[in-house]
Amino acid sequence: MSDGENRPLLRSDSSTSSNYQNESSLTFSSKWGLVLSCLGCVIGTGNIWRFPRIVANNSGDKGGLHFLLVWLLFLGLWSIPVILIEYSVGQYTRRAPVKSFRALRGPWSLWCGGWMVIVVSCIASYYAVVVGWCFYYVFHSISYQLPESLAASHAILDHLQDCKWLPVLLLFLSLLFAGVSITRSVSSIERVNIVIMPLLLLVLVVSFYWSLTLKYASFGITYLFTPDWAELGTLRLWVDAASQNAWDTGAGSGLFLTYATYMSRRNSVVKLGILLPLCNNLVSLVSALTLYSTVFSTKMREGVNKTEIARLLREDGYANTGLTFLWMPVLYEHLGTSGRVLSSLFFLCLSLGGITSLLAMIELPVRTLQEMQVPRKYGLPVVLTLLFCCGLPSALHLDFLVSQDFVWAFGQVLAGAVTISLPILYGVSKFREDLVNQFGLDDWRLPRIWDFIVKFLDPVIAVALLASFVVYTVEYEKSDWYKFGRESLMLCFVEWLGVLLLLLLANCFWIFRRRSRRRIRRISSIRDS
Repeated sequence: MSDGENRPLLRSDSSTSSNYQNESSLTFSSKWGLVLSCLGCVIGTGNIWRFPRIVANNSGDKGGLHFLLVWLLFLGLWSIPVILIEYSVGQYTRRAPVKSFRALRGPWSLWCGGWMVIVVSCIASYYAVVVGWCFYYVFHSISYQLPESLAASHAILDHLQDCKWLPVLLLFLSLLFAGVSITRSVSSIERVNIVIMPLLLLVLVVSFYWSLTLKYASFGITYLFTPDWAELGTLRLWVDAASQNAWDTGAGSGLFLTYATYMSRRNSVVKLGILLPLCNNLVSLVSALTLYSTVFSTKMREGVNKTEIARLLREDGYANTGLTFLWMPVLYEHLGTSGRVLSSLFFLCLSLGGITSLLAMIELPVRTLQEMQVPRKYGLPVVLTLLFCCGLPSALHLDFLVSQDFVWAFGQVLAGAVTISLPILYGVSKFREDLVNQFGLDDWRLPRIWDFIVKFLDPVIAVALLASFVVYTVEYEKSDWYKFGRESLMLCFVEWLGVLLLLLLANCFWIFRRRSRRRIRRISSIRDS
């Protein structure tokens, strides 16, 4: 492959170190390595842990199909367009978000890329805690009998939360594992995903098949695919559908943009940007079907009616965070001897799937530091240390984890809005032609309908979602909105505005410093002459 196929039509930054230039020349070594790495980037606990509980929270007494339809709507109108932008920008500029925004929009937009980095880092800090829970369940499945009832399953999760040192240790181990997995950048990322992702998908399919064979499983499937149209008028449903779609597809996170910096022009970003989100959402749907089949099968055999089971799905587990961890062990216990093996494999793969997503989240800030001339051998430990410190409150207090998930899940939607601004300010049609259709090789052509969606629909969606989020949060809060709470509007505003202010100050400082250096060099050259 020629060098011209690997490099965008942009002038190299003269300040970039030679180490980073060597790093930027790396690409994925195989097509399957690329596909599995991009899938591993997003398939993990967001699909298997978060999605079923979000569906449960927004289901009515009749079912949850209404939520699934809105969720799929946002996939087509929001997540896929945003992901296509990320892939295109990363492949074209070969730079992480901060310098990509600088290359396409100028130095005053550095804060936009910084917002994406901060959002992902905040999510990674509590995401690593959940990955640690998965490792705990691997150990428990191997060492102890699986729970036969919901009460016994509750006891396992309660023990994990009550033992304060254990979540901290698990947080440390999950970050350490992810850090070791990206020591060699794209080469180690690719090798890890080639091993982990096929195993994870295989175990998910086996679990799905077994759940369908359970008695009364059909009632769970029927419930999931039955609409409760009255719920469509709930603002929370629309906000949750958008934020969950952004969360489990990774739209607006900058993860795809970072991975795309390791792609050549022959890696088809349009195909990847359309097909991989569809595959990702299919995994989420399979996870929900598996869980709902298990819950309905277990509770109906105990004589619980369908209405009560629907309520149980919405309320079970503290803040509904433990839905998957409570019910999957119960499913595997029904499978007899093989269930314990499958439970161990399931939580192992869930752990490793979480790791593949976590290493993508870590790679983003590490790559950003590299572009700031911080060598990888120093940047990686710094990022891991910061994530560990930021993750400690979530490991020690579940309330804090729930609040951060509330704040930054929607923060990722705002990051998507920032991403949408790139082609709008660059020129949507020009962006589509320059960065996608003319730059990519052996790829589908991006149609003109994409221009309409990005230029007109997505800005309206972004404003409507933010307004809906504010209105819903104010109505939902049991106390005044201006007071701090676990899921309060004031908490969101303080964290968002605090981060935004720091980023704007950093952006201004960088520009001022750059201009000062140029002025000093100009004065020195005049004196020398």
